[in-house]
Amino acid sequence: MTFFLSLCCLGFSAFAVGPALERHGPRTPAFVGCTLFALGNIISGISCVVKSVPLLYVGSGIVGGIGSGMAYLSLITALQKNFHDKLGLSAGVAVSGFGCGAVLGSFLFTALINATGLPATFFIFAATAFAVQMVCAIVLRFPPPGAAPMALRITPVHTAMDEDKTHLAAAAVDVDDESEPCSPVHSSRDDDDLVHRAPMVGSPKSHHSVIAAPVHVVPAHHHELVKLAAAVDGGTTASMFKAPAPSLSVYVEYAATLRYLLLYYLFFSNLMGGLVLIPKTADLLRSVMHVASPTFPPTVIAINGLTHIVGSLAFGRISDRVGRLPLFAVAELCQMLALGLMMRAFHSGSVPVFCAGIWILQGAYGAGLTMIPGCVTDMFGSRNIGPLYGLILTAWSCACLVAGFVSNAVVKARKAHALPPADVWDPNFYWMQANAGAGCLVALALCWMQWAQKRREAERARDEVAMV
Repeated sequence: MTFFLSLCCLGFSAFAVGPALERHGPRTPAFVGCTLFALGNIISGISCVVKSVPLLYVGSGIVGGIGSGMAYLSLITALQKNFHDKLGLSAGVAVSGFGCGAVLGSFLFTALINATGLPATFFIFAATAFAVQMVCAIVLRFPPPGAAPMALRITPVHTAMDEDKTHLAAAAVDVDDESEPCSPVHSSRDDDDLVHRAPMVGSPKSHHSVIAAPVHVVPAHHHELVKLAAAVDGGTTASMFKAPAPSLSVYVEYAATLRYLLLYYLFFSNLMGGLVLIPKTADLLRSVMHVASPTFPPTVIAINGLTHIVGSLAFGRISDRVGRLPLFAVAELCQMLALGLMMRAFHSGSVPVFCAGIWILQGAYGAGLTMIPGCVTDMFGSRNIGPLYGLILTAWSCACLVAGFVSNAVVKARKAHALPPADVWDPNFYWMQANAGAGCLVALALCWMQWAQKRREAERARDEVAMV
């Protein structure tokens, strides 16, 4: 219950702080989030002393969850704004921290509890985490004012009359409330651009293939090139130097679009299987797989953390090269495979098959968390990442609610009929597999929309050349 409550608060607190993050930068939300996270652990330690379960829910669930959401959004947003050519890898490094926590926690916290007791463990963890997180929050920043602009290398368009045209190049600055290197990814507005746009959704060419070394711009053409770069980033010349922080209009303009809604469901679908089964790993090993060893479940959980790290880093790095949406479809297929393996393990009693399933599921879970920030940046631009990524994190909260209530209701109803433990979980596997299959179809639909958008852009570029 505490785990689900914490993740619910994480998503909704990220949504609430998203617009303020763009106005004031990542440090203040990160400081507040780290403080709330430490306070939540202190409250949890007090709840163990006074033996109050509601106080535990308030500490680790509500206060700690709100703090985690603020700190998590601040970190991911700063990474997306600073590493335009490594969106997947940078997010993967951050998301792999969840796996590191599982690896350390499965053994370190057990030893600490045995040595000092549960309340003292909460207090020690609160102090240690606060000290480490504050040091990290101090260095957290958006790209500073006056940062060296990045050049955009744009594919030249040749006409029959002039085969010797030189390549168009622009030195662009993508400014929110602080200046930062220009993102080669564009907003979804369909205004007439001055040049052919770069790929929009999940394409590796939308990052490292369009970023080049800074170029020397002829002063006489400076203003024209600035206008060109502004058009490429979906903005205006004025917005290149003073872009207002995103307001509620961002949600109206982007969040109600079909692409955003499909992306929201894709993220929701990717998390579902992991949220239902991963928190219950130790309980399932004991109650369904009948594992009696007290050390085996913590070992499986530690390896869970390792597979989370591998999935986050591998999918993040590959997504920067081949695109995020195709890999999202692969992650959904991995989730379907994992659910099938675990269902088979429940009925056959095979512990190795169960372990293979839960580890694949954990890797797919980490992959989804890693790729979703880059997908939002690819589609809607880095200047909108704060509010739009904060909003999409509410899919994590909604998935927690569905995973907790639906799966528990099914298990409770099946147990009332005195069914064997393996049969109790069958309906949950069926609807989770259907959900993962729907997510795979959504990922493929978004890939098709990406291809169709690129085709329309190519046709518009040819029309512009014909008009010249």
